[in-house]
Amino acid sequence: MINEETSGAHINFFKDLKPLRLDAELAPNHIKALLNDNYLPYVKEEVCDAYSEVEEIDKRFYLLDLIDNENLSFGDSEEFV
Repeated sequence: MINEETSGAHINFFKDLKPLRLDAELAPNHIKALLNDNYLPYVKEEVCDAYSEVEEIDKRFYLLDLIDNENLSFGDSEEFV
């Protein structure tokens, strides 16, 4: 979810990364699985099914890895002068 009032160079990056089609009613299970691996079996099938619909899985994983990169910057070059 992105706040509609948020602006900046990073917003387009996140908007281009489309969300997986997951059942909203199962959101609590997904959150539990993110926090505790013991819950992964409860969401694995749905997540695998959602990824089967993604056309460019390698690109998606690459972009997700970028988000976790501590050296990534979305700032303008003028910001660092």
